Amino acid sequence: EQNFSAHINKLKSVLSKFVRPDFKTSDDTVLQKLFDQLCISTKGYFNQNHMMEILLPWLVYSINHWEEINDEIKAFALRIISKVVYEREGFSVLNEENILLTVHSNVKKNLETQKNCIILAYLDVIDNLLRHQQGTNWIIATEIWKEMTQFSLNNQSIYVRRRSQSIFSNFVIIMRDNTVLIHLVISELLDLNVDQFHIISVFDIQNPSVLKNKNKCTLSMQQREIKLNSYKVMGEILLTTLNSGVNFDLNKIFGKYQIQDLAWTEIHNDEDLNIILAASKFLCIWNISAMILPQNSIFKESDFSFLIMKHLNLLIIRHLFPKVILETCVEYSSLWHKFGMKFDRTENRGENFTKVENLIFVIQAMPMFMSIRLHYMDKNEITELFVDKLFKVACPSLIRLCYFYRDQCLVPHLSLEKFTCQVINSFIRVSSFCEKEQAVMIFQGFMHLLKDFVQRDTPTGTQNWRICPENLIRTYPELLAAILSGLSCYLTKFKFSWRDSLETVCMMSFIQSLITNPDVPFLVCAEALKLAKLVLLHFMPPNLALLVDTLQGSSMRDLGNQLFKTLGSVHWEVRDSSLEVLQVIGCLAIDKFPAFQSLLLEHNLPDIIVSIVESDGEPYVRATALSCLSELVKVQVIWDTYLQKEQVLITFLSLLYFETEGIVRDKAAIVIKDIYKHRNLPENNLEWVYDALYHVAQNDLHWEVKISALDFWDAIRDKSFLSVGMVDGKFPDVIFSKEKKKIVQITPTEMCLRVNSAIKQMSLNGCLHTLWETLNDDCDIQVQRKSALIIKKIVDVISTFNIFNDLEDTNSKLNEDIINRNSAQNLDEMDEIENKVSTEQNNKGQSHDDVIDEIVAENDLRLLSGLVRITEPVKSWPKIKRIIISPREFLIKVKTLNLNHYLKEPAESSSYAWEMESLLDDILLYSKGNTVEEMD
Repeated sequence: EQNFSAHINKLKSVLSKFVRPDFKTSDDTVLQKLFDQLCISTKGYFNQNHMMEILLPWLVYSINHWEEINDEIKAFALRIISKVVYEREGFSVLNEENILLTVHSNVKKNLETQKNCIILAYLDVIDNLLRHQQGTNWIIATEIWKEMTQFSLNNQSIYVRRRSQSIFSNFVIIMRDNTVLIHLVISELLDLNVDQFHIISVFDIQNPSVLKNKNKCTLSMQQREIKLNSYKVMGEILLTTLNSGVNFDLNKIFGKYQIQDLAWTEIHNDEDLNIILAASKFLCIWNISAMILPQNSIFKESDFSFLIMKHLNLLIIRHLFPKVILETCVEYSSLWHKFGMKFDRTENRGENFTKVENLIFVIQAMPMFMSIRLHYMDKNEITELFVDKLFKVACPSLIRLCYFYRDQCLVPHLSLEKFTCQVINSFIRVSSFCEKEQAVMIFQGFMHLLKDFVQRDTPTGTQNWRICPENLIRTYPELLAAILSGLSCYLTKFKFSWRDSLETVCMMSFIQSLITNPDVPFLVCAEALKLAKLVLLHFMPPNLALLVDTLQGSSMRDLGNQLFKTLGSVHWEVRDSSLEVLQVIGCLAIDKFPAFQSLLLEHNLPDIIVSIVESDGEPYVRATALSCLSELVKVQVIWDTYLQKEQVLITFLSLLYFETEGIVRDKAAIVIKDIYKHRNLPENNLEWVYDALYHVAQNDLHWEVKISALDFWDAIRDKSFLSVGMVDGKFPDVIFSKEKKKIVQITPTEMCLRVNSAIKQMSLNGCLHTLWETLNDDCDIQVQRKSALIIKKIVDVISTFNIFNDLEDTNSKLNEDIINRNSAQNLDEMDEIENKVSTEQNNKGQSHDDVIDEIVAENDLRLLSGLVRITEPVKSWPKIKRIIISPREFLIKVKTLNLNHYLKEPAESSSYAWEMESLLDDILLYSKGNTVEEMD
């Protein structure tokens, strides 16, 4: 109760400061945060009645002193009102206080000059009023819908227009049965268009005499903007109707306005590209609405195909604007996927019929088909099969339209390559809802375009309507980049195989031709390498391991040499993409495609990757190189040849200690974890690893690095239990005994001894203390959660075998014996190896006399410091002293805690209450003066 009163008093103080004329905030988000907290508080910590007792006087004061408060507070007050009027009771309270009428009057005074934040908050009020009948009646009575019309058509802010258009559409749908009001609203909306244009019927457009009679009218910029927005509003109304699923008679509401004919007229007459595009998009929505909304009619796909073809035919005849045609195709694709695919499509179609999705695809892809150099077709069976497939999915009417479209595209002023780039980008946009049949043809089209960029032998004497340049890559790099992006998009989405498309067979060889071509820009080369990674992932099935054990006879035999060159690129994007390809190759080389092991070995690629980790100047590249090594350590031959060297492990550990970039330290911790899981390290090397991960898990500044370090300790837990014969938390009935060298039956006593041995080992290497310390790390919730999860696994095993009484009980202390035995004897050796790494010497060790001689020599050199610049000495690893906690004491401490508390999400009420209090304190601290101004 005391905390509740404190919150109330702080909130009153903050609200009082808001209404001061001199109130300012440097943080634009503070009001939004406070509003969010108030919304949450009404459902949880604060009682809504208490909130109204505080907010209502403040709202009355704010509305009555509207001109005195700043615009941000006005918007905040309006948003509070919108929250209150969401419920009928809140609307009644504000209406009785005359707050809503006062707000309406205040906003309407300077409607054209109001700031966007105020208008958007005002629209929130209107939107919430439409949630119930009382609010809707109030909107009709005050004619606020006229203001919504002005916002939808005239406002300069796109955010205000979109928001108002959405609310206006909802209003029309709600009032659909009030015919008189709807006609009044539509008349207000279309007044400019209907009065100033002679409307041509869609059927008259086919008459050539009508095509010559254009009734043009000069409009101002503002009038054109109104016309453009009117189509957007009408389209939004239809879309809202389609989404709501209500019964809506288009002819009854819009029939007398001839809106569809008005849109056809705009496409026919207007020269403004934006207006043509808006009218065309509206026609897309109108056509599908006319087919779907009449509840008593039967949807016929053939009729809809006819409407689409007529629409596209007019666009091709009237204007050759690539943007309009492509946007129309994208709009039809989206609408058909969302609304048309759910209808029964078993009607009798006949030979003069094309599926809607195929019709849209063929028109949309036509410029791309024209870019394919068809003079190769007579020599390429795959291209011929592709063209045959296109003719099979198109009816004769569509084929005739395509030929006409082709002739229109051959005009001199149109750049077909730029047009093709737009086509590819439009296909990327529709990839999220594209059907598999069309996606395959799109993918094949991309592949045939790509073939032109890698074709080496250009036929001579070829008769073609356009002369291909000698080097397409230099001439059209944007087109090549678009093709690669399109291929990556569709390969990721649909995961094609050679069963879907024969073109996939040559995909890798095409990419290899690009990455070795010096004319390819470096960003395009990086994109090609990313595509190569996808190809390797999707086109390397597991059964290849049984069939292929060599790369001879394959284009990939050169891949190692090609990646060797790209790893030396001066551009970090290329190096990074090359490493990603090598990471996939390393993953496949483990068991799916062992032939890749020879590819990695022949070109010393693991050695190069390690050198990149040590010396590359870009942190992201070093991080990717470490991710690549995480896969390579799992390949036995690569581990034996390159990565088992002590120097490599020291490199990884040095990164944990001295690397400044958190992402690199994170990947280094992951590599070390993978080495521990899959390889056996010498005992002295393990002590270094324990020290480093013990230190990092508790002291690193990045919580992601701590999580990766805890993954290492989780691997230790798993391997410790596995080493004593436990599998998936339990022991098998029989087990192989190393001492007896035979399979024996394991007894419950033996099980307890083995579990006790595993937990004791975790205690000695510092695992238990690390978990306990990270569990109490209040700064990183994710670290606490990870630590609690690992501890719970250990506690579950102890509980399962009931070995608490058998756990060792020693005092928690600094285990100097272990430090002296394991770490101290290795410190000199560690420093020695560090210096060896820095000077790149290959000697295995040094005697004590050699060390003394080096120290003396170094002191002698310091005498010459004024003459010779001596390099900085190599940093030595810090001397880590691991604290050893006994298993019994660890369990006693853990039992005092509720681990489930760490594993679950924090309670909303306590979290939000804390955030509210913190936010109010920040606002009060920022504001000058602490006197509370009384509100009348």
